[in-house]
Amino acid sequence: MGWSVTRRSVASRGAVLLDRARAAKGDLAPPSNTAAKVPARSTARPDIAEVAPGEFQRRWPGDPKAYIGFKTNAGGVDVSDLYRGGQPSGSAGFSLADMLKRTGNARPSFIRLPQIVNERTVAELGAGMAPGQTLLGKSVTNAVSDLGGTITSWTQGTAGGKRWMSATIGWP
Repeated sequence: MGWSVTRRSVASRGAVLLDRARAAKGDLAPPSNTAAKVPARSTARPDIAEVAPGEFQRRWPGDPKAYIGFKTNAGGVDVSDLYRGGQPSGSAGFSLADMLKRTGNARPSFIRLPQIVNERTVAELGAGMAPGQTLLGKSVTNAVSDLGGTITSWTQGTAGGKRWMSATIGWP
């Protein structure tokens, strides 16, 4: 029997592909090779404000811990804040991409995180993990993918006692 596919949401972990006949019988466990990743996205429409020329902030109503801030810089963007707060796990990068689109900055040449304070990402970088594999690196990767670009390289370092990393982006 071939697979006839429908999509069923499963919390914020994405979606699974199901056989219609199996779904009708209540057997919702698909074969492991049919799982599909659907990006977590916030359903809230946050406010975006340009607080200075080329400097933007985004806040979610009712979620004071969800906040994104960036400023444009020579064709790229410097992300000063990237906090998902109570929004779905995995949604920060997609929220950043949406913000970049809505502010007219959908094709940056780079995305830089100039002062990383996220303890997990600092620890991951300190342990030698590649920037794109860190928690914040995955958020940047999701943002770039959602915008239609490709990360061509990563750089990282320390300045003023804070870790930083930057993704260079290529566009089709």
